[in-house]
Amino acid sequence: MERYGISGIAVRGTGNGYGSYQIVKMKCKFTDSKQIYEIFKFIAQFTEDVNLVCAEDGISIFTMSSCQTVFIDAKMPPSYFQEYECTESCLIGIRVPILLNALTKGKCELSMQNVGDNVLFTRTTSDESVKYLIKQVNIEENSLQIPPLKENVTMTVQYSILKKWKKSILDFTKSSVTIRPMAESVHVSSKGDGGAVATEQSICKELQYLAFNEPSPMELGNTLLNRGMMIGEVHPVVEIGYQNGMPFRIGVKLNEAYIQVFIAPKYSDEES
Repeated sequence: MERYGISGIAVRGTGNGYGSYQIVKMKCKFTDSKQIYEIFKFIAQFTEDVNLVCAEDGISIFTMSSCQTVFIDAKMPPSYFQEYECTESCLIGIRVPILLNALTKGKCELSMQNVGDNVLFTRTTSDESVKYLIKQVNIEENSLQIPPLKENVTMTVQYSILKKWKKSILDFTKSSVTIRPMAESVHVSSKGDGGAVATEQSICKELQYLAFNEPSPMELGNTLLNRGMMIGEVHPVVEIGYQNGMPFRIGVKLNEAYIQVFIAPKYSDEES
C-alpha cells in the first residue's frame, strides 16, 4: 500500500525486500515503453553510467561520453509521461546496461520510482507484472554545459537517408566522413585506405534546411558518426546542425521532449 506525507510519497514494505516506509521523491509512468528502451540503448553506445536529474519540470540528462568527445543532452518534461510526480528534486544514478536488461522493445506499461537508494521499474503486460529493483550508483560529474550556439546549418533528415549514407559511405571506407552542406544539396564523402566514395543528396521533403548561413564542411570520425546516426531508432525524423568550428549536433524531438548528442569535429588522423 502507499501513503502520502509532507516530505514526499512513502512506500510501505510488503515483504518483497523493498524496505519499509522509504521516501519516494519521484514516480512516473512512461507513455511509450519501446521508445524509452531505444533512448537508453542509444545512450549505452556512449556511456555506461548516467544521472537522471528529476525535478518538478521533468527528467533531464546531461553528461559526457566515456571517450570525452560526445555530450549527451536529453529532456523529458511532465507532458512526455503518462503520469509524472516529483515532490522533491533528486538524482538517480543508473548503470545503463543493467537498466536495458529490465526494459523491453515490446509494448508494455512501464513505470519508475526511486525507493530509498534504489530505483524500481515495473513492467506490466496483459499476463504478468515484473518488478526490477536496481541499485543506484554514485556518479560524480563535473558541471557541464553547451554554450549558446547560432548554427550555420540546421536540417531535418529522414532516418532512411542516414541509413543509405551509412551503407554507401561509412561502411565502405570505415574512415572519417566529411559532410558539406550546399545551397541545393548535401555532399557526403569519405576516403580510406581501400578507396574513396561520395554521394550528393538533393534537398527534398526527406532532407530540408531549417537554417543555412555559409556553413563550412564538417569532418567527423566514422565510429562516432555511425553511433550518432542510430538516434533514428528513437524517432525517424532526425535533426542535424552545427555552428562552424563547433561540435556537430544530431538529435530528435519527441513533442516537447528531446534527446541529442554533440560530437566533436575530427581534428587529427588518430581519431576513428
